[in-house]
Amino acid sequence: MNGTKGKMAEAFKELVCKKSFQKITISDIAKESAMTRENFYYHFRDKYDLVNWIYYTEVVTAILYNPEFKEWTDGILFV
Repeated sequence: MNGTKGKMAEAFKELVCKKSFQKITISDIAKESAMTRENFYYHFRDKYDLVNWIYYTEVVTAILYNPEFKEWTDGILFV
């Protein structure tokens, strides 16, 4: 992923591999992505908003725009 949101998403995914979702803080995400907390809050309301963005960007977009799927439900069944 590119851009600021992408860097934060990658940082979050790295952190999830190291510790539980509940223990990940905005400061952790900011530090891992080499950005500030203020920058995080400029783009996202909270870590749930970040997870939603990751889901939409990686899962929903892949399903909606995959030419192999005639209907979006085909993508759900494929996953």
